[in-house]
Amino acid sequence: MGREHAWRTAEGPHPTGSGARGAPADFGSNSEQADRLARRPARSNATAVGMDAVDALAQRPAIAADPVADLVRRDHPEGVGTAPDTLRAAMSEARAGRLGPARDGVENGRAAMTARWGADGDAAATTISRQLDVNRQIQDATHRVVQGSPSEQDLTEWFRTMNNRQARGNAEQSFRDYTAAYHVHTGNVSGRPDDISYSRRNQTVGAFQVDGEDVAGGSRPVTGPTSMAQVLDPARGTGASHGGSHLGQVANDCQGYAFLSDRLMGAAGYRVEHVVGNGAAGTHAMTRLEDPDSHRTRVQSNGDFYNSVDEGYSRGTATVAGRAVGQADHRFVTGATMDEAEARNALANPNAR
Repeated sequence: MGREHAWRTAEGPHPTGSGARGAPADFGSNSEQADRLARRPARSNATAVGMDAVDALAQRPAIAADPVADLVRRDHPEGVGTAPDTLRAAMSEARAGRLGPARDGVENGRAAMTARWGADGDAAATTISRQLDVNRQIQDATHRVVQGSPSEQDLTEWFRTMNNRQARGNAEQSFRDYTAAYHVHTGNVSGRPDDISYSRRNQTVGAFQVDGEDVAGGSRPVTGPTSMAQVLDPARGTGASHGGSHLGQVANDCQGYAFLSDRLMGAAGYRVEHVVGNGAAGTHAMTRLEDPDSHRTRVQSNGDFYNSVDEGYSRGTATVAGRAVGQADHRFVTGATMDEAEARNALANPNAR
């Protein structure tokens, strides 16, 4: 027998746990904060996200040899600043759900942000524009007003609109757009480990086969996400202390991206199979997705899509800074859920790292 293919649709079993809204603060509250900037005392630690870019850049704690923080303190010794008028107008538009004008306002304010915060200001404008573009896609598709980081319900309803033969082909690009705007691999965030233990528990699996080899079942610890709340957790928001390019983003590892693709691409009607590969770049979680109409398969890896698990391993892991680039050892282990694939991998590849 060959490798097992345990396809699962959106209606099939999911990892344990139930989703809950766990997104960063919305644009509405951020815009209200911006309106109060000049009156508010400095904070000792800034972890603001999304449209709170001006506040975050002005408020972040001093870091040795940090020219942006030094510039802000020379310009505004009290530790606060006044948002450029164009950006404040953009925040008001976003709060009202007018995302097209909001994005235009951010672009119009790019020069002012760059003048005040240098490359971080320019990067922040790019990141916020991407986020507003995604929110506009969601709003146009679902007719839901999305004021800030999309909630689980926003995202699920968005991808459900693609659960038909005509629209399903748009899901890949929508997933890329969303993850590029709102997520970053934790290995690409300075000072953070590139592996996350979302929650630790044991998973028991029965006997199975890998590449025709019988593997005894057993119980092994697993650490992947169990709910959307964990992959949207604002506690892992990167904030301004990691530069403007990561404003409003949440740090996740390959398991987080695999979980997102399970829930969102599954909502678009794809059949989902979890895949774990091992090789020079370490252990790597992916998802294999099948279009139920065309039966075309694609492999999601760290937010992008590839034609095979080999390519997903070698190219997907190469997107993480400092990771070795190389082929997997071809002992790909699959499962209907992430927990099952992870436990099977630990049993089939006990020396995997």
